[in-house]
Amino acid sequence: MKVLLVDDSKAARFAMGKLLKDQGLEVEMAASGEEALDKIATEAIDIVFMDQSMPGMGGIAATTAITSNEKTAHIPVVLCTGNEGSKLEQMAEEAGAIGVLTKPPQEDKLKAVLATINMETVTEETPEEEAAPEEAAAAPAIDMDAIKGTIMTEVETLLKSVRDNVTGVEKNMEQKLAELAKSGEEKLQPIHDSLKKMDDRVISQVKEQIAMDTGNSRIQLEALRQQVETALEDIKEQEIRLREDVMEQSGS
Repeated sequence: MKVLLVDDSKAARFAMGKLLKDQGLEVEMAASGEEALDKIATEAIDIVFMDQSMPGMGGIAATTAITSNEKTAHIPVVLCTGNEGSKLEQMAEEAGAIGVLTKPPQEDKLKAVLATINMETVTEETPEEEAAPEEAAAAPAIDMDAIKGTIMTEVETLLKSVRDNVTGVEKNMEQKLAELAKSGEEKLQPIHDSLKKMDDRVISQVKEQIAMDTGNSRIQLEALRQQVETALEDIKEQEIRLREDVMEQSGS
């Protein structure tokens, strides 16, 4: 008997798939409601174990699509969920599911569901091989290490994706900052050029003023020199006249 196990969680598919295989069933898997409908349309499926909560098409919608199609309505669908409640059971019944299993399902409940659709499991023991009561009551062992390994692989893949995204964002931000810095420099360049021209004009004006002041000072000094020379000549002339006067008075 071929079973289609539908669940978006790889770890949940691994755990549930092992339980189904322990019951002697051939297990086919799908990760979404849409993928489940594609497989049912192309493969011979005897029973579907459908996860209730999945991205995209949820378990209720996928179950309704299967049970309402005359080509697939004969396929029993068991809804699997992590939540219990009469409302969910009612929704599953309205969608056409034959029952609801709480994840992870126990062996006795799984066998009860299988019994409702008249399926015999290859693990059912004969009288000669009947196990002791303690062994019969024991649930099949689940390889927790394998489940943990699967979960860790998914976590590492997710972390790598996050790290790659962060690295990409950092590189993009660095590029944006470099572009902004370059753009800022280009916008500031005309201001720098204007300031330099202004500095050159100020320096030129200062030099001109200094040169002008120096020229004025030279002119003033030259005028003062000429005044001094003129005064000295006047003094000499007065001295000569004074001597002449003295000599005239002495002769008389």
